Amino acid sequence: MSEQNPYRDALSPDDDVEATRRRSDLPAEAPQSEVDEATTVRPTPPSEADEATTVRPTPPAEAPTDPYAAPAGGATAAPAPGQYDQQPYGQPEGGQPYGQPQGGQPYGQQPYGAQPGGYAAPPAGVSAFGPYTSWLNRVFASLIDGLVAAIPMLLLVIPGAIMLGIGSPDSEYNSTTGYSETVAGSGNTGMMAIGGILLGLGYLLAFGISIWNRFFRMGRTGYSIGKEKMGQRLLSESTGQPIGPLMAFVREIAHYLDGLAYIGYLWPLWDAKRQTFADKILSTVVVDQPAPPKVKK
Repeated sequence: MSEQNPYRDALSPDDDVEATRRRSDLPAEAPQSEVDEATTVRPTPPSEADEATTVRPTPPAEAPTDPYAAPAGGATAAPAPGQYDQQPYGQPEGGQPYGQPQGGQPYGQQPYGAQPGGYAAPPAGVSAFGPYTSWLNRVFASLIDGLVAAIPMLLLVIPGAIMLGIGSPDSEYNSTTGYSETVAGSGNTGMMAIGGILLGLGYLLAFGISIWNRFFRMGRTGYSIGKEKMGQRLLSESTGQPIGPLMAFVREIAHYLDGLAYIGYLWPLWDAKRQTFADKILSTVVVDQPAPPKVKK
């Protein structure tokens, strides 16, 4: 009894004829199993086109997860790796907006307690331009400036005073009137005139030297002759630059306030910035700042 082929019922008439032809072509001694293998019709595997046109069921969409929602049970969930590490588009690293300096401090604004430019505050008795000059050194500088004007003046005034005294007419006491009277025909008018001229030139020379030294020289460079010799310099407290001839002249006038009972001249003895009244009015300071060496031509 022959074994029934399980795929025989699924064959069409054409397939049956083709199977009969194949059996006739087999050698007579072929085993029955080979015959069955040759006549077996295998199902055709699905093609890629069928795979592409196959409609698959869409899985249900998952609800969006709130990254800040607290988990069940009240426990705090740790953020997912990289959840807070990503920067928004266009945001620089570090979370700092563009144009904002590091540290969150706006541009142009100094942190509380910081000095402009990042420099530490100078110690007591020292300005940003040098140490404040002591009262005694300022006195020495003023004495030198006085001598600079007085010596040329004395060279003219002393001879002029002597000639004026010699050329003056003699006088005698009149007991009747009780006054001194000039002796007629005495004295030398020419010598008196020369003496008077020398006196005037001496005073004018002293005044001119003082104006040049105290106003123009010190106003433009910060150094009078006395201040230069003592290594001092007069500067504006706000700019650190010389104050100019005009302000030097105004400062000289303000020294009249210092002369009231000499309190203003003594004020640098206890003032933190060693300022006189004139310095405070004009906002000037005198600091130890030696003049640069002069280049010889």
